[in-house]
Amino acid sequence: MVRSSVRIARVIAVLVAVVLSLSGLGAAPAAAHHDFSCAFHDETEFKNLPPGCRNFLIDPGVGNSLTRAKLMAHPELYAKQGINEQFLWHARETVRHVGKDETVSWNRCAYVPGAGNACDPGSVLSSITTIGRQFGGAVTLTVLEHAGMFIGLACGNVRDDVPPPEMPTPGIAGSKFLDRDRDGGWDGDEPGLGGWRIDLHLVESFVGGFAPGKVRETTTASDGGYLFRLDGLPPGRYRVTEESRPGWAQTRQPADVTVPFGIGNDVVKGNDFGNVETRADVVKASFELIDPPLELRADQPTELLVRATLRNDGPADIVDVTDTLTVGGLEDCAILPRRQTVTRRLVEGQVVVVDLAVTVTCGDPSFHPFDFANDLAVATPGVTDPDPGDNHREFTHTIPVIDLADISVDEVVLD
Repeated sequence: MVRSSVRIARVIAVLVAVVLSLSGLGAAPAAAHHDFSCAFHDETEFKNLPPGCRNFLIDPGVGNSLTRAKLMAHPELYAKQGINEQFLWHARETVRHVGKDETVSWNRCAYVPGAGNACDPGSVLSSITTIGRQFGGAVTLTVLEHAGMFIGLACGNVRDDVPPPEMPTPGIAGSKFLDRDRDGGWDGDEPGLGGWRIDLHLVESFVGGFAPGKVRETTTASDGGYLFRLDGLPPGRYRVTEESRPGWAQTRQPADVTVPFGIGNDVVKGNDFGNVETRADVVKASFELIDPPLELRADQPTELLVRATLRNDGPADIVDVTDTLTVGGLEDCAILPRRQTVTRRLVEGQVVVVDLAVTVTCGDPSFHPFDFANDLAVATPGVTDPDPGDNHREFTHTIPVIDLADISVDEVVLD
């Protein structure tokens, strides 16, 4: 009876030794006086384990680490933990410190065909101990990680003691704004434009299985902002476009956006659109001669002041206009200048007063009519006036020209 018990105990001990040897990842570190080839204490020793100790989900070969591309080639190994390709695309490569007593574990493979090969999904096994205990103490690992879930780049093993995490989902964001001064920059006094459709197009995917084309659309919020979350979309090059509306022109178009591998939840910002309206009803509100003189002296220059009142009735917020004054008179009058043009900036709803001076000098005494004409035109490129009928005014004003004559009687004759 004693011999049977001893034999059973020996069998159990052998079985335990075999399990520990096959598990590799569950092997305890060897004592200093033992030569146990499956012992490891850090990531370097772990990568250098001999073939019989390498219970890796994907084996990169002794001394090597896996690339993201190699992990992406075997998504079937991670489905059990709720990890999809989105994790493999966007999870950050980082360094993970695991304490000896942390309840952190990862899975392992019952059999790996050899270097460069991957575990059969049916051979993936849960861990038998924590990572810290497997390494015999705290360890630092190079991993792809997001929201606590990670994959070791030395072995492809994935954490198996946590529920499936939310997948890393990067974004592309920007705004649409009213570019009042049409300079392409978003200034502090320029509001956002809400209610506009924004489209996202995939220009080039960095992984297979995705054709170029429109992939998302959204509408700008009241402040002009928009956000595309790339849920299910790969790293690649993207283009953002906006809807086209009559009466509007674009002053700023964002460049293509590159979303790299390993971006995590980061949002690529600053993809802004500047827009302006292309119509402005500019109006000649009034046109008159200010304090005209009662008379002019012959051959003496006199300055006349002409005043025009201008207004922008929109819808374009800010436009530049040219205001042209033309003055005509009789042939004996010199008029300087006969034609002059000034440029003014009109803000919607604000009135601008333009004073123009002209000097007249007439030689013949008589009543002299002067013709005044004023023309207003939009000078901002790309902007038209939908109602040019209120851009012209004219009037005629007559001023007597007098002269002095010293007359005398030379003689008186009685006839």
